[in-house]
Formats: sequence, C-alpha cells, structure tokens
Amino acid sequence: MRRLTVFLKLTAVLAVAGAALTVQAAPAGAATTGYGDCPAAYFCAWSDDGAEGGMSKWEFDDTNWTDDGMHDDAESVANNGTPGTFDDVQLFFDVNYGRGSICVAQGETYDWSMADNEYDSHYWTSGC
Repeated sequence: MRRLTVFLKLTAVLAVAGAALTVQAAPAGAATTGYGDCPAAYFCAWSDDGAEGGMSKWEFDDTNWTDDGMHDDAESVANNGTPGTFDDVQLFFDVNYGRGSICVAQGETYDWSMADNEYDSHYWTSGC
C-alpha cells in the first residue's frame, strides 16, 4: 500500500511539473498583426496585405525607406497620427520625396490601392 501511495504522489508531482514545463515552453504571447499595432502618433507600413508581415513605423518624416527595410515593400499602410496641423502623410515613389503618390489622411488605412508597393519616402503634411 505504501508503494501505491508513493507512486500516486510521484505521479501527481510529475504531472504538475510537466504542466509547468508546458506553460514555460509556450510562447509568451502570439505576435499580433493588424492596423491596431500601429502606435499612436505614428505612420506605419507593412510588407504584406492586411497589415501583416514586417512592420516599419515612423513618428517623423523619412526621406529614404531603404534605411528602414521597407524599400519598395509596403503592401499596406496606416496613419495613426495625432490630429493637428501636420496629421496627414504624403507618400512618394522615390527617395527624397520624388514622384508623389497617395496621401493618407489621419486615421486612414490603405491596402488595396498600394500601386505595386513602390514607396520609398514620406512626409507629414497639413492636408491631403
């Protein structure tokens, strides 16, 4: 009888330890993707449609997206800028604000009209 009691206690301890290991092995939290991942006061671009994939984010103007790993790679964008004087974002096909393209108003997202994701710079502006 004593062996059975020790066996049951040992089994219970191992079960609890196994559960603890399982919890520790699980990821701390699945990475979320989506437009909600763009922080307040930022303009964000993702490498895939639907705000999926790699994300770059900017709080200020950027003359060259190549430095941020988003060179000709944006498939979706979001303007989560703070409402104010410069709250819209003008996108450009080339570095140094060359060949203007779409303007993304504060609070807007673009996905389907990304013109072959050939964007390389942007600046904050007072209106689209």
